[in-house]
Amino acid sequence: MSQMIKFAYREFYDVPRLIVVRRGAGTYLLDSPFDDAKDEYDTEYAVYLMPELNDSDLKGDWKRLKAKALRLLGKVPVSSIGFDKTRRKEMDADVLARFGV
Repeated sequence: MSQMIKFAYREFYDVPRLIVVRRGAGTYLLDSPFDDAKDEYDTEYAVYLMPELNDSDLKGDWKRLKAKALRLLGKVPVSSIGFDKTRRKEMDADVLARFGV
């Protein structure tokens, strides 16, 4: 059975579109931004390894968080991520396991 992990998010359209999740000693950002040219959200999350984030980093606009990323780990389809029934509290940890986390 998959392990579910808690996350925090900003922006929501069908699913969270900007997620911060901690797993082990690492912090990760999953970003599925809105594309104005296509008039829709990206179908993939870009997964970034982040430095340690403190409470002040998580206040206000999260769109600036990507600039703090240590590196891009890769991308995963939004549809491949399992969320809890509310889609607002927990996600399947397998998404990070794909990157050896």
